[in-house]
Amino acid sequence: MQLAAVVFFIVLIIVRFASSTTSDEGDSVMHYLFAKYAFKHPDHFFHQWAKPVYVLVMAPFAQVGFKAVQIINIALTAINFYLVYRLAVKLLIPKAWMASLIYASIPLAILISMSGLTEPLFACVLLLSMLFIADKKYYTGLILLSFLPFVRSEGLVVCCVVLIYLFVIEKYELIPLLAVGHVVYGITGSLVHGDVMWVFTKLSYATLTSAYGSGRWGHFFTVMPEISGRIIQYLLWVGLFFGFILLVRYFRKKLATHEVNEIWLVFAVFASVFAGHTIFWALGIFNSMGLIRPFAGVAPFIAIIALRGIQYVAAPLQQWTAAKYVQLALLAAVLIFPYTGNFYAYKWERDWMLKADQRAQLRMVDFIKKQYPEYKKYTFYHVLPWVSVQLKQDWFDPKQHIHINDAFRLNQFKTGDLLIWDDWFAVVEGNASLEAIEKDIRFEKIKTEQEKDFWGGMRKTVLFRYNYPR
Repeated sequence: MQLAAVVFFIVLIIVRFASSTTSDEGDSVMHYLFAKYAFKHPDHFFHQWAKPVYVLVMAPFAQVGFKAVQIINIALTAINFYLVYRLAVKLLIPKAWMASLIYASIPLAILISMSGLTEPLFACVLLLSMLFIADKKYYTGLILLSFLPFVRSEGLVVCCVVLIYLFVIEKYELIPLLAVGHVVYGITGSLVHGDVMWVFTKLSYATLTSAYGSGRWGHFFTVMPEISGRIIQYLLWVGLFFGFILLVRYFRKKLATHEVNEIWLVFAVFASVFAGHTIFWALGIFNSMGLIRPFAGVAPFIAIIALRGIQYVAAPLQQWTAAKYVQLALLAAVLIFPYTGNFYAYKWERDWMLKADQRAQLRMVDFIKKQYPEYKKYTFYHVLPWVSVQLKQDWFDPKQHIHINDAFRLNQFKTGDLLIWDDWFAVVEGNASLEAIEKDIRFEKIKTEQEKDFWGGMRKTVLFRYNYPR
């Protein structure tokens, strides 16, 4: 499987350099910017939204550029390809190699590997932690797991699951190890924040409201095909039913140790993350946006559960050779589905190219560089991480970039400053409508760039210049 993981890595690298995607226009690039300028702004190493462990890991690579961060995420995804196999082996799951192939067929996991997002690192740390715990290397596994919340906030949910697991296996003395990450970061981060409790008080999601509203209870059931594809979705539900059977047997005390581990270290981890995001989005709490990408962090567990689904479907035929062919046929369907042309399969323009708004922004950046050759001396007002990358702006330096929200709140515009409005981030994150800026006599509209997206909608980016004397 090591060789297979290397081949997987090479294939993903080829796809990356054949494409231009950043996978996501917002957070993917923002996480990169936090890592890129961490040495200039050391507080980034203790920033709860940016995620301290992610910044620590990615900061050296981010100095090379965004592509370097993408390559590290691709490498992490290839490592996960191998680790999911190792975890399945450790849990004595038959045909463990299938789990790796299923993981490689989960569209969301592959698409997120091309990003600057935190999910690949989260999946890697989570897999390593569970592998050590399943191997009874509790100290290593639990200490590593204790840092998971500083890769993604779902780590808190996972730590709660493992806390219950430690009660179940009666390893009470190990419970304090789950606090190591918070203690270490609480003490070291207090040098920046002046408060050891910053690990809780600075949590960006610690709110019982959400700026993005709320959604339906069944939202993540509905969008699961976008996460896993149709075939894996069905196998996931079957695999979860198998997990329910294991749970019944567990309460009847008819499980071996490795099966108890499978319930808690695989099924319960996925179920808790899925249930958590379902509740957060339905209730409109913890700033949930109903996004699917957090499930890339537990995609390896989806793969193991789907493998259990394949085995459960084939179980009635186990005494015949047909069982083998049924499992191989289902695996073949899993591998082929992402390339079938179905809506939930890969689309080159949609998945592997820059988004329409990014293409419009690139043309705007080219215009700015030509029209304002001394643009590096300007202060820019926008909410576009991709623009900051292209202009080589330090997003966090107010002499180079100011968030639109702050710009209008502080009203400290200077003659000649440039404002870039877009139809998503400026509106949702900056609370600035195009109509309001157009009616503001202080601003002169300089240029508009538009680009049609995959679904036929028109994305718009508009450049304004502040011409009103202070």
